Amino acid sequence: MQQTQWKTIEQGIQCLREMAVAEIVFSDDLTTRNPDLVPCTPVMWHKLVRLGPQEYSSALAIMKQDDTEETVLDMAKKLQAYADAVHGPMHIRIAALETHMWKLEDKIEENHKTSGRR
Repeated sequence: MQQTQWKTIEQGIQCLREMAVAEIVFSDDLTTRNPDLVPCTPVMWHKLVRLGPQEYSSALAIMKQDDTEETVLDMAKKLQAYADAVHGPMHIRIAALETHMWKLEDKIEENHKTSGRR
């Protein structure tokens, strides 16, 4: 099965789920048909890390260091938490800055209107 590179965490989660579907299709001993409940094997995780962006590789390698029985859903939640931690605060700061700029723009317009009346 051909795997493609992924760039965002959402794409990485989708890639992991696609690998889980392949495990369901080609495995005789899996009892589930739900990709989220498939155990995330070290092979799947290494493939995911290899297909992802270089800037994520260290953090992703640390996320699953051992052979614990975590499901694809467990790892997807970890990936989402990582994305929220890395990208969340920046988005909040940008949104706050945008709001601040709009307020300043409104004040400037108000001042121009007020000074134009005098």
